Amino acid sequence: MSIAILLIRSYTEKMKIKRHSFFFTFFILFFIFAFLFAFYMSKENYISLEKIELLNLPTLHIRTNSDKPITSRENYITAEITIDNIHAKGKIRGRGNSTWEARKKPYLLKLDKPISLLNMTESRKWVLLANMTDNTSLRNAYSTYLSKNVWNSFLWTPNYEFVFLFVNGRFDGLYQIYEKIEISSQKLDIAPEGFLVVTNTRDTKPYNFKTEKGISFSLYDPKNVEKQQFEKEKNYINFIETILFSENFSNHTIGWRKYIDEDSLIDWYLLNEFTNNRDARFRDSCYMFYNPYLYLHCQSLFLLFYFLDYIPFQKIYNIYLLNNSYNF
Repeated sequence: MSIAILLIRSYTEKMKIKRHSFFFTFFILFFIFAFLFAFYMSKENYISLEKIELLNLPTLHIRTNSDKPITSRENYITAEITIDNIHAKGKIRGRGNSTWEARKKPYLLKLDKPISLLNMTESRKWVLLANMTDNTSLRNAYSTYLSKNVWNSFLWTPNYEFVFLFVNGRFDGLYQIYEKIEISSQKLDIAPEGFLVVTNTRDTKPYNFKTEKGISFSLYDPKNVEKQQFEKEKNYINFIETILFSENFSNHTIGWRKYIDEDSLIDWYLLNEFTNNRDARFRDSCYMFYNPYLYLHCQSLFLLFYFLDYIPFQKIYNIYLLNNSYNF
């Protein structure tokens, strides 16, 4: 209200309106009416639990220990969750890179024991996507649909559900709860001798390396990996890169088809090209796994923050990956 008074005083002095005049009284009444109207509208539009339940979407409640705010991507804090008549204990932390700087934060939830949430695969870890850069909140859902129903030669694509999220009683908005990419018999079923890698320019994993062409990789979800095993896996990725840039790379006998699963690579390429996924430039978040005797496979898209020409000042009218990526 004090700001409104200052604005009135500034405006009346500028317009040389005398106090106690008709116009002065009119402006006072107008600003009071506008303030009361704004207050009334904000009260009417207040988002309550009762209003949310009318939308018939699951509601996820997270209560941290002593209502501590979630401020770190590295350190977990203990928490309890309630969703769909399920009550569980665990811990939570922030996640993401550029998305973590947004006002609406993404989170990683780690439960004390594996639980099936909303009829998805039992797991301890769950990803909570805020979709802050997507006004529709549908782009990740659409990419998941394409991975499952159109370009669908991937071994596994994470499932998701939309939820309304409350953190310590505060409504945080519409989120997606996704299955986390992990090596397991119910998700990425990879043989013990196999491995999963992801492009990662930030080198934030315990096992990171760069190829001779300067592509940054991290070993993802390692299970008791020894240095010797890590070196073996790193050398295999470097070997694949050597094949890709060799004179015989297109040879059907000794070229890339001998080592890379063709179907998953084609589907991965088409899916990324269709969505104009910026992460497909082989800088970050490109997943591949290796199964002995089953080639190197590309994995489906996961977490699209900018795609389908979402950014208006980066319109793309030609072949995106050919001009912006590894250039196989």
